[in-house]
Amino acid sequence: MMRIFNIFLLLSAMFLLNGCIPKANIPFLDIDESTDFKKATKELVSDMHDEITLIIPRSNNLIYVSDFVNIKNLKVTSQLGLFLASEIKSHVTTHFNVKIKEIEYSKYFKIDNSGTKILSRDIDDLNGLSSKKTFILAGSYALTSRQLMMYLKLIDMKTGELLQSTSTSIPLNSEIIDLENERNTPFVIPHVVL
Repeated sequence: MMRIFNIFLLLSAMFLLNGCIPKANIPFLDIDESTDFKKATKELVSDMHDEITLIIPRSNNLIYVSDFVNIKNLKVTSQLGLFLASEIKSHVTTHFNVKIKEIEYSKYFKIDNSGTKILSRDIDDLNGLSSKKTFILAGSYALTSRQLMMYLKLIDMKTGELLQSTSTSIPLNSEIIDLENERNTPFVIPHVVL
């Protein structure tokens, strides 16, 4: 009987004292919660609702959407960038009567410290993009020690004018880190889709 009492006392003490032990202080490892990418990307598109509505008639109901790039290296190198762009495309097609064309950054655009540049060796490619009233939703993101910052810009590609820019953030967690660490292989990156 005394042995059962001692085991009960030991288990009770372990249970009560367990709350006194500090947890590891790793800010982004919020494993229990999933990331609400849908809410964050919907917020970005909602912030641009009025401007997108204004440009739709001028763009022949066509908007280009680029993959999101990490501002650290300005390249589409992770699944996170592709995933965020897919969410933006989903919201734009759901809320606006508009066609979406995907842009492969490495084929037509380059972003560096001096801004966005249109690239091509084929003059017909450039004429096709620059002669039309073309608009692009260009996304980028940054990872801090505690959050994922997302930026979305609406750019008039004919004039280079930044029509609107918005941003939002969500707490960093292991799901975001995993998506960022999953690198693309060259054949996964999409090309312009008609």
